[in-house]
Amino acid sequence: MKPVAFALCILFVVFPSLIAGQNVYELLGRTPDCAVPCILSQFQAGNCNIGDVAGIPDCACRNVTLLTELSNCVQDKCSFIDQGNSALVLDDLCEAYPKESRQYLIVAWAISSIAVTSMFTILRCVSRYLVTSGLWWDDWLIIVATLSLIALCSIQIAETRIALGLHYWNINPANAILAFQLFYSAQVTYILVQVTSKVAILLLFWRIFPNRQFRRIVWGCIIFLVSHGFVFLGLVIFQCSPIRSVWDKTIPSTCMGLKAISAAGAALAILEDLVILILPVGQVFELQLTYRKKLAVIFMFSIGSFACVTSMVRLKYVVTYMYTGDYTWHNVEFFVWCMIELAAAVVCGCLPTLRPLMKKVFGSMGSIKGYLYPRSTKTDSSWAADYRTSAHSRTLGHLCTTTDVNTSADAHAFRDTLGPTAVCVLIDTSSAVNAFTTANPSEDA
Repeated sequence: MKPVAFALCILFVVFPSLIAGQNVYELLGRTPDCAVPCILSQFQAGNCNIGDVAGIPDCACRNVTLLTELSNCVQDKCSFIDQGNSALVLDDLCEAYPKESRQYLIVAWAISSIAVTSMFTILRCVSRYLVTSGLWWDDWLIIVATLSLIALCSIQIAETRIALGLHYWNINPANAILAFQLFYSAQVTYILVQVTSKVAILLLFWRIFPNRQFRRIVWGCIIFLVSHGFVFLGLVIFQCSPIRSVWDKTIPSTCMGLKAISAAGAALAILEDLVILILPVGQVFELQLTYRKKLAVIFMFSIGSFACVTSMVRLKYVVTYMYTGDYTWHNVEFFVWCMIELAAAVVCGCLPTLRPLMKKVFGSMGSIKGYLYPRSTKTDSSWAADYRTSAHSRTLGHLCTTTDVNTSADAHAFRDTLGPTAVCVLIDTSSAVNAFTTANPSEDA
C-alpha cells in the first residue's frame, strides 16, 4: 500500500491546480487504486514532469502513445468497472483538449456501401423482370444479402455515435453495454451477408451451366458454405457463457477466443472466394466468343478477384485486431474492409444479370448504330426461329436444351447478349441458360 499512498499524495498535490472547479478529494476518491501505478509509470515514461503542474495536461493529453500505454496498463490491471472509472478521471484531466476521431471514415463507407449495393440489386431485379417477369432463388438471396448489408452498415453508423472511431479511453463508460451489443449484432449480421451473397453467386452458376458434374460441384460448395455459416454463427452467438456477458463485462463468464474465430473465418473466406473465382473457368473456356465478349467475361471475373483481394486485406486487419488494446480506434480499417468485402460480393453477384437492362436502356444508341452499320435485318422472332431450327444447335443439343426462347423478350435477350457470332454460350440473362448458335462464323474475332 505504500506506493499507492505515495502516489495519492502526489496526485493530491498535482491535481488541484489542473482541474478547475473540481474538488480534488472527489477526484482522488474516484481514482481506482489499480490505476494509480499505471498513471505514475506512464507519466514518467512520457517524460511528464510531475513537478510542473501546469504542463502535465499538455504533456499527457497530447501524447497518444502515452495514453495508449496507460489504457493498456489499466485494462491489464483493473476490472471493467475500474477501467470505466479511470476513463472518467482521464476525461476530466483532458476535458479541454480535442479528442481524435475517425468516425467519418466508417460513416462514409457505410453510406457508400448501402447506396452501391442497393442500386445494383434494384437494377438486377428490374433486369430479371424484363426477361422472365419473375425472380429465382439466387435473386431472392441477393435481396436478403443486400438488406442484411444495409442492416450491418446501419449498425456500424450507430456504433460510431458512441464508440467506433474514437480512442478506447475516450468512450463514455455509460455507453459500453450498448457498444458491445451493437458489435455483437454486427458479428452475426456479417456472417449472414457473407453466406447469402456467396450462395447466391453459386446458384447463379448452377443456373447458367447445365453440366451435371459441374452442378454437383456447385451443390457441394453450397453445402460447405451453409455448414460453415452455421458453425461460425453458433461460435459467435455462444462465444461467451452466459451470453449476456458478451456485452455486460461485469458478469463472471467463460468465453472462447473471438480473435482466433475471426482469423479462422477470414482464412476460410479467402479460400471460398478463390473457389468461387476459379469454379466457372473450365466452363467459360468451352465458349467460343469474340474478342470483345471475352474481355467482358474477363471483366466479370476481375470483379470476383477484387472480392477475394478485399478478404485478404481484411485478414491483415484481423491480425491487427488481435494485438491492440485500442480496439475502437485501430480497427476502423477492419470494419471498413468488412463492408467493402461484402459490398463487392453483392455487386459481383448482380453484374452478370444486367445485360438485358443495359441493352434496353441504351437501345436507342444501338438502333442508330444498326441503322448506320446494318448487319442483319432479322426480327426477334426470326432469331428465335433460327435458334430452334439450327442444325448446329441440334448438334449441341445436350448443352442447349435448358433454354426456351419462345417470347420476343427471350429472343431479344438471346440476340443482344452475344449476338450471331457465338456458339452455344452458357451465359445467363434469363431464368435458364441462354444458348447461342453460329449465324455468321466469319465475323468471329
